[in-house]
Amino acid sequence: MILFASEPLRHEAKVTAKPGEDVILPCRSAENKPVIVVQWRRPDLGSQYVLLYRDNRLDPGNQYPSYRNWVSLQDRQMKDGDVSLVLKDVATTDAGRYQCRVQNEGSFERKLISTVQLEVLPPGESFPFWKVHVHQNGSDRPEQQNQRYRTRTSMNEDPLGTGDLSLTLRRPTQRDSGLYSCGIRAFSGNERGKTFYLKVKGQPASLCLTAEPLSVLLTVLCLLSMDIPRLGPTRGHQHWQRR
Repeated sequence: MILFASEPLRHEAKVTAKPGEDVILPCRSAENKPVIVVQWRRPDLGSQYVLLYRDNRLDPGNQYPSYRNWVSLQDRQMKDGDVSLVLKDVATTDAGRYQCRVQNEGSFERKLISTVQLEVLPPGESFPFWKVHVHQNGSDRPEQQNQRYRTRTSMNEDPLGTGDLSLTLRRPTQRDSGLYSCGIRAFSGNERGKTFYLKVKGQPASLCLTAEPLSVLLTVLCLLSMDIPRLGPTRGHQHWQRR
C-alpha cells in the first residue's frame, strides 16, 4: 500500500518562460536518504503523470502523451536529493501548476515536496515562429522543421499548382495547440498568408489543417511582382509555422 502524505507544502515556486525555451522546475528532497520514486504531476491533467521515476528508471506507462520525450530529470543520479524537472521546448499549453512528490528509501510515503507554478508568456512579435513544415522549390525541407514536427507533417503534392496548402499533422497532442500561420513567399520576397489558432482536444490520430484556396493570394503576388507570371511548383516558398 502506498500512502500519500498530507503534510504542508515545503516549497512553492513560480517559473516564467518564453515559448521555445527549456525550463527547470525546482524540487529537492531534504531527507538524507536515497530517492526511490519521483512523481511529477499536473492536477488539471487527471491521473496521468508528467514524469514518473521508479525502479531505477523513467516509467512512461502512465505518462501524459504530450510530455513523452519532452521531459527529464535535471540530475538522473539525484545527487543531494535534486529531482528537478526539465521541460524542453516549452509551449503556452504547458502553463499550469506542477506538483513534485518523492518517496525515499525505507518509507512508504510519497511526500509532496514542491509545487511550481509555470507561466508561459504569450507569443509576441519578438518570439519567432517554429517551422512546422516547409515546401520549397518543389520538395519538402525537413531539415528546416522544428524537431517536434519532423516525421509528423505532410502537404499535398504541387501545393502552388493546385492552390491547396492543406497540412496533415499526425499524432496531435495538447502541446500542438497554438497559433499557426500558413504562408507563401515569392522569389521577390513578397509574402501572404493566414493565421489562426488551433486547439487540440483528446488524442485524435491525425488532424488536417486546411487553408483557404489561394487563387486570390496568387493574384496579389502577381500584382506585387509582375516578373512572376505564374507561381508554379518549382517557384516560391510555402510554409506552415507556429508560435
